[in-house]
Amino acid sequence: QVPPQFNVIAGSDNCAIAAMSCETKHFYGVQFHPEVTHTHQGGRLLQRFVMDICHCEARWTPAAIIEDVERFGIRPPSVPIWIIFALPLIARS
Repeated sequence: QVPPQFNVIAGSDNCAIAAMSCETKHFYGVQFHPEVTHTHQGGRLLQRFVMDICHCEARWTPAAIIEDVERFGIRPPSVPIWIIFALPLIARS
């Protein structure tokens, strides 16, 4: 399911919701996998989003992840999680 006011704008047999939009708010979500090796500069994209935009620290070592799971009782979500980038689109003439 998509959030209220969102519409599915792309999908496939393998992925029912590959992209969604909320036209009134100019929000768009696209599913892709920056972590895979064939996504050019995927690691840089993740690094920029996590560190430069979200201002998180680079502490995602296996030991830190295990520590957080044990400390906070973190469990994988039972529903899909979407990260939605709200980027202004600039048209060039």
